Amino acid sequence: MIFGEPMQFDAQPKTMEQLRVDAAAESRSLLSVDAALYIVARESGEKNKVFSAKPGGEKMTPDILNIGAIDEMKLPTGWTKGAEKQNIAGQGTSKQFLAPGKNDVEITVFDRGRRYSANANAFKSVLDKAPHVISPFELQSISTVLGNYNDARAFEMSSCKTENINGKNVLVIEGTWKANGHKSYSVIANPDGKGETVQEIYFKAPEPEYKAQANSAIQSIKSIRWK
Repeated sequence: MIFGEPMQFDAQPKTMEQLRVDAAAESRSLLSVDAALYIVARESGEKNKVFSAKPGGEKMTPDILNIGAIDEMKLPTGWTKGAEKQNIAGQGTSKQFLAPGKNDVEITVFDRGRRYSANANAFKSVLDKAPHVISPFELQSISTVLGNYNDARAFEMSSCKTENINGKNVLVIEGTWKANGHKSYSVIANPDGKGETVQEIYFKAPEPEYKAQANSAIQSIKSIRWK
């Protein structure tokens, strides 16, 4: 491969085995296999995949690719793809990723699939400010965007603030779901930049597992590179 030349790809979608072969070839041109696999996957249309291992070789860090506003996100070592769901109305979609051997320790990417026109200006205003703790007035102004996070019957909120993650201001909410006692760390992003659309990325687990997995899971969420 000569850098600066356009890469050529087959018109037909490639199998994962073909992608790995191509990635290995790219890696010999001064790219790591991880980086080459990422490039080949992106350019050939094999997106939204979790790449976990080379045949007969060492495990690679898996990636979440091209989901909503997310360009790339690194998963903790050993995490695998879980359920993929679409809501009854056919609007929102969620993609779940699970800790090794744990069906209740998850990182989920949730695109709500609807627009929040009524709260759009308020949500955009909150995110446009420098990172800060959300005031009670602001909580009320974006109550529709917050949904169940702002329902004291369903969720015990311990903190709510904005934070800059790799160049994008997002809402960060921590707390406990009352129905099952699971703790959560949630990022709420605005993909369209106008305050109308919402994408959630959250880590959720029972309290003992939450404590054990929080560092790596939150680091994973903070690895997001946005489009």
